[in-house]
Amino acid sequence: MDNSIKVICTQCGAELLPDKENKIYRCTHCGVAYGSSVIFDRDAASKARKSLAIGEFNDADIWYKCILMTCSYDFEALRGRILCAGKWKSFNDVEDPSALSTVRIKNVRERAEEGKLRAWEKDKEFFSLCIKLINTFELLWKKETEIKPVKQKWEHYKRYQDIFAEYNVYEPLLSYSATQSTAKDLDRKLKPLIEERDKIKKDLFKVRKAITDFENNRGKS
Repeated sequence: MDNSIKVICTQCGAELLPDKENKIYRCTHCGVAYGSSVIFDRDAASKARKSLAIGEFNDADIWYKCILMTCSYDFEALRGRILCAGKWKSFNDVEDPSALSTVRIKNVRERAEEGKLRAWEKDKEFFSLCIKLINTFELLWKKETEIKPVKQKWEHYKRYQDIFAEYNVYEPLLSYSATQSTAKDLDRKLKPLIEERDKIKKDLFKVRKAITDFENNRGKS
């Protein structure tokens, strides 16, 4: 165990001090302890990548945290922790907001902001894009939530219209007329919501492409 190596606690940001007798590093602030064999595992990056690739997000996150203890600005680890928080294998998975929650949004945003704070200057743009991505994804999630009950009502009334039309059941006529009128009203309400959603989707895909372009260009440099 080397006293000259500065190890940072990923929980609170304080310094970890070596406990040679127990072969651990203990946080001077929050008291969390980490085994030295884990912190200095030379295969941590490889293990993190493999865990992420198979969707073992908790395991991947642990390995990425270990990397950040000795290199707080490591791009891959900062990026990886964002993906782990979102339960995504890559940023191409950022598409379907149905599994999103306020907790997940909060975690992703916090890690993107942490990445921007810790990263080298040349990488800060990437994490700014990640913040923009989660903000846009949250807008999409909220819009889908707004659309869902309107769409369900619209489908309900359309189903009744189809039954009336198929079996020529127009009695009582008032019921059919009311159903038809309600379906049209819902249709007028639904169309602009869908248009707004589609615009947000376009914005999301645009940001996502900018992120993948950054990743590809960074890999070439």
